[in-house]
Amino acid sequence: MNGAIPKSLGQLSELELLDLSLNAWDSELTEDHFANLANLRLLFISFDEKLPKPLFFNLSSNWVCPFTELSDLDLTNCQLGPIFPSWLQNLNRLGNIMLKNVGISDKIPNWFPKIYPSLQFLDLSNNQISGKVPLEFRNGLKSTEIAVLNLRGNLFSGTIPLNINETMPNLQFLTLSNNLIEGSIPSSICNLKWLTIVSLSSNNLSGELPQECWKDLQSLEVIDLSNNHLSGKVPISIWSAPQLSILSLSKNGFSGNLPPNLKTLGPLRVIDLGENSFSAICQCGWGKGFHT
Repeated sequence: MNGAIPKSLGQLSELELLDLSLNAWDSELTEDHFANLANLRLLFISFDEKLPKPLFFNLSSNWVCPFTELSDLDLTNCQLGPIFPSWLQNLNRLGNIMLKNVGISDKIPNWFPKIYPSLQFLDLSNNQISGKVPLEFRNGLKSTEIAVLNLRGNLFSGTIPLNINETMPNLQFLTLSNNLIEGSIPSSICNLKWLTIVSLSSNNLSGELPQECWKDLQSLEVIDLSNNHLSGKVPISIWSAPQLSILSLSKNGFSGNLPPNLKTLGPLRVIDLGENSFSAICQCGWGKGFHT
């Protein structure tokens, strides 16, 4: 669909689900479009990034949105920024938030991480959000139910919290790639028993990896630590993660030898170890199923 979105949409007071996604709207959304949508629970207005003009949200900075019972919000590729939208602080029932590539070039306000007791899915990727990875994410995130955290492609700095396993015990997908995060990777990351994907590439991480804990991550499928400043030997336990299929450690300072029995190691399909300081290339006997 294309054309203007009618403002009369905002008068559908019994509406619970509104999905305007993947169309070619050439108008903007104003407060009138949402005026009486007090019963709205699900709002999906994701936009095709290939279209030349994103859907623009023209909302005043002091607007109070009426749909306070909203549980799911997806505004991917819309134009919300550059200021972080203050109206989100009235939506404390949100469980899933997708604000990928919405033009925010601001810092996360202090209220944001504290206000969502049921948050399970948070995607703020591909914006220009700056400042330290908020302290509230590290030791005060109100929801301990969060399973997906994607902050990829921003300007976050700071460190990965030592107690990440306590603040986010149910984390499955951790994606912090393409930021300015520094420091070491804490051993507590191995206590995230549901962790499936950990992607920390293209940051300023340094130091050695935790040594003996990776094999305990029974669900871990993807590790991407490429393009950092990590050093030391690759832990033997990392090769023993039972479900690991993709391992990318390229563009670091890892050294030492690789284990000689890689061909026997579980479901590993992709290994990228380029641009490191390994002392020898092992005769690993990789089968044709490997991509290196």
